[in-house]
Amino acid sequence: MDPDKEGKANADNPEYSSNFINRISNFIDGHILEIRLLTVGVAVAGIIIIGRSIHISRKFTALSEIPQQFVEKSVRLQGRVVSLSEGGVLHVDHTPIVSRRHRTCIGNDILLPVQLGGLEVLPPGDQWLHDNVLHRHVWFRLLWISRHSGVIDCSVTVRQGWFNSIRVNERLVREGLATVKYSEGIARSATYNHLIDRLIQAELYAERKGRGVWKQPSFREKMAQLPGRMKASTTGFVRTQLNRIKETLTDGVLGMFRRKQ
Repeated sequence: MDPDKEGKANADNPEYSSNFINRISNFIDGHILEIRLLTVGVAVAGIIIIGRSIHISRKFTALSEIPQQFVEKSVRLQGRVVSLSEGGVLHVDHTPIVSRRHRTCIGNDILLPVQLGGLEVLPPGDQWLHDNVLHRHVWFRLLWISRHSGVIDCSVTVRQGWFNSIRVNERLVREGLATVKYSEGIARSATYNHLIDRLIQAELYAERKGRGVWKQPSFREKMAQLPGRMKASTTGFVRTQLNRIKETLTDGVLGMFRRKQ
């Protein structure tokens, strides 16, 4: 009989198909432990590869160590604010997702300089950061790295209580402790542009409510300042008149002296 015809006949035979399935089933049953170990090994290898690609256990201590794709994708990192600089710069000790034992931070040279993106912090805002953010655990979303100034713009969030959190950038602008700063000509992500839109809304709210830098003196405060202003105005007027009289007398004396000569 032709082998091709015999193989086709066996394939069409229900008994042959049943025997083939039984052989596969018996093979799986006989090697179930090996198959399970192989499955676990493949899964672990996949997790390790993914973890390495996203630096799941790497501690960043400098801007140059942060992958550019992290900034492009606006990845959110976490860490503890160790110190502050004027202008809203937080020096953060980065904490990786999978934390391992790392050396204790000693100076700012191994901390990430995180700048509050999209705003200019005023002196009262620096004090607010000192009271509410310093030595706290924060989450910061990467927005844009400024190689020139050596900082990375971020939107920062700090937890308040068990269920609430503060968006630091927006809170400062909303309280009138910072103003919106947007530099033209810089390519920014959609996340950064969305942050700027929220900051503009927060600034409009602060201006409308007269908070912080937008605060206007009340009627009572204006009346209390009025005597001082009047006194200053009167003093200036008297001083001006005395100077004019002095100049007139001086010119008169000089004129008389010249005529006598």
